[in-house]
Amino acid sequence: MPESTEDESLKYSKEVAKGSFWSLSGSMVFYAFSFIYTIFVARFFPIEQVGLFYLALGIISLPDLVTDLGLGNSLARYIPFFEAKGEKGRERQLINLGYGAVLASSVFLIAAFWLSAGWLAYAFHNPALASMIRLISPFLLANNLLKVSAAYLRGRADMKGASILQIVQSGIS
Repeated sequence: MPESTEDESLKYSKEVAKGSFWSLSGSMVFYAFSFIYTIFVARFFPIEQVGLFYLALGIISLPDLVTDLGLGNSLARYIPFFEAKGEKGRERQLINLGYGAVLASSVFLIAAFWLSAGWLAYAFHNPALASMIRLISPFLLANNLLKVSAAYLRGRADMKGASILQIVQSGIS
């Protein structure tokens, strides 16, 4: 085997190991944060408020699954593709499209939740749910912008940055 191929293989192995380390570290920090967060919430808030919060979060999270329109996976795939071809303009267009589409879908969903919060509260027989849905719904925007940013960083093979953004995103949602 030529020496340059071995050097390349060793370089990529180190890069993969480093990316795996950051992904694993990010997951560990996420789970530790989640554990502390759960204890904090259970200790300092009344059970009715906690239940109301998680009900509103569950309602809002359902359509949030599709608000990134699959752009996260596309960015992670096509950013390195355009970068390898030297097409910075197309890479920038894709990033702008990603942010624009996520911004538009998030604003649409936030408006839909604001307008339907009273109806949802009525459907669940809980008048306090309306204000909780209105309070939580703007976090859709931050969550989706962070999704696109993390996908961009994964596409750039910046696993450390992507892991940090995923920890921040988990703290928001």
